[in-house]
Amino acid sequence: MPQHGIFVARRVAPLAARHELKVVAPIPYYPSFFPAPANWKKLTKVPQLEEQFGIEVSHPRYLVTPKIGMAKYGDWMTRGTQPTIEKIQNQGFDFQVIDAHFAYPDGLAAVRLGKYFNVPVVVTARGSDITRNKLMPNIVPLLREVINSAAQLIAVSEEIKQDFIELGATPDKIHVIPNGIDTVTFYPLPKLEARQQIGLHPELKLLVCVGRLDHNKSQWLILDALCKIGRERLQQQKIRLALIGEGEDRRKLEETSRQLRLDDIVRFVGQLAPEKICLWNNAADVKVLASIREGSPNVVLEALACGTPVVASNAGTNPDIIESGKNGFLFPSGDSGALKNQLLTALETHWDKAAIAGSDSLRNWDSVAAEAESVLEQALQEKYLVTNN
Repeated sequence: MPQHGIFVARRVAPLAARHELKVVAPIPYYPSFFPAPANWKKLTKVPQLEEQFGIEVSHPRYLVTPKIGMAKYGDWMTRGTQPTIEKIQNQGFDFQVIDAHFAYPDGLAAVRLGKYFNVPVVVTARGSDITRNKLMPNIVPLLREVINSAAQLIAVSEEIKQDFIELGATPDKIHVIPNGIDTVTFYPLPKLEARQQIGLHPELKLLVCVGRLDHNKSQWLILDALCKIGRERLQQQKIRLALIGEGEDRRKLEETSRQLRLDDIVRFVGQLAPEKICLWNNAADVKVLASIREGSPNVVLEALACGTPVVASNAGTNPDIIESGKNGFLFPSGDSGALKNQLLTALETHWDKAAIAGSDSLRNWDSVAAEAESVLEQALQEKYLVTNN
């Protein structure tokens, strides 16, 4: 799963240029007798130790029972990870702070390990790890443990900051640091050049959606919006949709596409490397994101960095980034009728590609990492003050 959580790697990598750090990324373990989804079974091939972005990455295993026992995941991750961290420490890496990503279960494991190793922990919440989990009564007490035990909290959007506060966090403990953009990978290209490279007809009006194929990302809503546009109009205007990504809803979405007679309109592209996504972004007339919940969606930033306008739901940081008529349009989450209208308007609008790509709202990962670094330093300084008093 080389693209899964790549925004974590992007934020961590600049820190490695200034600090000694190691990454511990636990991998689900399954007893041989326990059935597991095929895509999760691939994780058994992940090495115990590897190097990525020039950083040492350890992959301890921890027990996971798919779709049941979720309240135990944090405990199991803690137990599975502790021996690896002890080994790292015994080999001479005397770490001072833990930088944890995702509130649950990773954040819970991190704060418990922080207590065991007597180091402060900074936890970053990124999206459904808190927006969805806060709706689960058996997980809420565990999220509160994370909030109370973490030295500092990072939210990738104001919306997630409010989730933290709703769960009992004090505002002065929360830092809003949205994601950045890798402008080396995502940059503007002439549309025709991009289309030639991926073999697309120059006259198509192309909608592109990038994201995991699951209910939260709401690709089904885009299909519903296309159905509302009407097959005749879709054909007349040569409107096509490319769904880039994989996930548990792919078969369901393919079946829905057939039932709605959209199978010749919708193309399931599959998982792509960032360099290929850059080509599809540049080939697109409009990028679409219909998520129910979001944090700081990188797919929006990546499209804008390519100069491609975005039609997106008003979730996460989208309202902070998308300026109506300048770089895209927003629509109310879950409203396929509004999505239909905004898609048609976006396809008829003349966009300034250079202006979209040059927006001040696009920050690089070095800037994001520097902000995160200051939070880590604050957590360490507070620990130092407590220890010396």
